Amino acid sequence: MRARFRLWHVLLSSLVLTACAALPPDFNPGVGEDDWAAPPPLERTFTRGLLWRIEKVGNKTSYIFGTMHSDDPRVVNVPAPVTDAMAHSKAFAMELVMDERATEAMTKFMYYSESDRLSTLLGKPLYERTIAALAARGVPETTASRMQVWLIIATLSLPRTRSGDFLDLHLMKAAQQQKMSISGLETIAEQLRPFQELDNAQQVILLSSVLEQNADMDSVLETAHDLYIKRDLAGLMRLNNEIFDFSDPLIKETLMRYLISDRNLQMAVRFMRLMRNENTFAAIGAMHLPGNEGVLNLLKQRGYQVTLVY
Repeated sequence: MRARFRLWHVLLSSLVLTACAALPPDFNPGVGEDDWAAPPPLERTFTRGLLWRIEKVGNKTSYIFGTMHSDDPRVVNVPAPVTDAMAHSKAFAMELVMDERATEAMTKFMYYSESDRLSTLLGKPLYERTIAALAARGVPETTASRMQVWLIIATLSLPRTRSGDFLDLHLMKAAQQQKMSISGLETIAEQLRPFQELDNAQQVILLSSVLEQNADMDSVLETAHDLYIKRDLAGLMRLNNEIFDFSDPLIKETLMRYLISDRNLQMAVRFMRLMRNENTFAAIGAMHLPGNEGVLNLLKQRGYQVTLVY
C-alpha cells in the first residue's frame, strides 16, 4: 500500500491550484483541428531537463518550462536560462490563469452545499481522521466539514505553505511585469474531470490512502523536490508510474488518462496554436514533459524541433 500511494499526492498537488484559477472566456478549449498523424514511438524520451526551446518553420520560437507546484525557495528561485527565455518571449501560458475572480467561480466545485454531507459520506472514524489532518494544515473544522473529497485530497497533498508564492504564480507575476500576454492551456472543468469520473466510493478509497501516508508526506515531498532540482525527469516519471500502481484497474485507467494523457494532448495542441502567432513561454508541471505521451514528444511528433536549454 505504501509503495502504491505515497507519491500519488505529488501529482494531485496541482489540482488544488484550481481554487484560484480562471480561463479567459474567449479561449477555445477544443482540441479538434490538430490530429496526430501517428502515435509516438515506443521509447523513453526527454528524460532530463526542465527548459526546452521549441521551433518550427512558420512558427515563433518558443519555450516550455517544467514547473513544480511549490513555494520552496529552491524552486521559486528560477535560474538565469529561464529568466532569459521569458525575456525573449512575448506571450506567457500556464496550465490555468490565476486571478481573484476565479475564487468565487470555483466555490461550487470546492464545497458541499449540505453541512453534513462529508461526515455522512466518510463515516465517523474516517471523518474524524480527516478533520484532524486538515486541522494540522490550519484548516478549521467549520471549513473542512464542507470540503469536497477531491479538494481534501489535493490540500493534504500540497507541500506545507511558506510564502504562498508558488512557482507558477511567481512566473505569472513576472510575465505581468514584463507586459506579456497571458493565456491558460486548460479549463477548470478539465482539471477536475478525473474526480468527476470517479464515484464517491472510489474517492473515499483514495482519501483513506492519503491519510495513511500523511505522516510521511514531508519526506515524500522532499524526495520529489530533490528530483526536480536535479532536473531528473526520468526519476519523476518512475515515481509517476509507481503512483498509478493501483489494485483497482478502473481507478488506474481513469486517472492515467484524465490526469496525464488527455491533459498532455490538450496542452500540446493549445501551445502550438499560441506559438503560431507569438513567441510563447509555457510553464506546465514537469511531469507532463517526459515519456512517449509527454508534451515534448507530442510536439516532436508534429515536426517541431525540441532542444534542451537547461
